[in-house]
Amino acid sequence: MTAMDCDFCVVGEVAWVFTLPMGFLPSIASGPFGVDLLDDGGWNACGPCAELVERRDKSELIAHVLAVFTEHRLIPNSSAFELAIVTGNLDEQYSALFGAEPTKQPI
Repeated sequence: MTAMDCDFCVVGEVAWVFTLPMGFLPSIASGPFGVDLLDDGGWNACGPCAELVERRDKSELIAHVLAVFTEHRLIPNSSAFELAIVTGNLDEQYSALFGAEPTKQPI
């Protein structure tokens, strides 16, 4: 991964950035895992992810991201337990993101 990977699926080529207030996203604690999100106010997005963000289609965005994560083996073991935790974390992140009404700009 590089600095210009998609912040959603992490493998797509970045074409857009969604901006929101810095520090807006909450820390996520789910089960035994916790994530402090590094939030600089900009979320890079590839074309497919940008389209889903723009439509505010959280369910499809989560499904797309999980499919990419699974395809590229980014979730260790991809057990039902791990998928449930990742799904919950993504849901919380994307709910906060959509609540902030980010603006879309080309890279």
